[in-house]
Amino acid sequence: MQKSREEECERLRPLLHGVQARRLAEQAAQAEVERKSASKAFREAHERLMAWEDREDRLWAAWAKAHDVHYRLQRRPAGWVPTEEEAERHGLDPEVVAELRADAENPQPRPTLPDLKQKPMGELPPMVADDQTPEQLDLFALA
Repeated sequence: MQKSREEECERLRPLLHGVQARRLAEQAAQAEVERKSASKAFREAHERLMAWEDREDRLWAAWAKAHDVHYRLQRRPAGWVPTEEEAERHGLDPEVVAELRADAENPQPRPTLPDLKQKPMGELPPMVADDQTPEQLDLFALA
């Protein structure tokens, strides 16, 4: 069977259970460990982001209730805290009011998600030549 020019230029597959195959397997295992740790860090950051967004939704809902806003076209002003009268008049949850006060004193920035772009696998350094083992050139010789 004749190979096309493109097939001729393809890299050869490493020998099964050979040194290069072992090196590639180690590199793939290391990349898998890195991917799993990056994925775990992403999930943790995503959970923090979701908790932050839920908290922001609760705080915005309290602000919207106090200001009679029905559509989420406006942002909640940073540092806004209802007075005791506003909290009673609009029936705001005391826990949310406490959260608003804590947010006014120490605003929480929006968490960012880590970048999950996968880097291409790097090239392995060339294998060290073995000059101690004699070559077996006559293995396939037709004698």
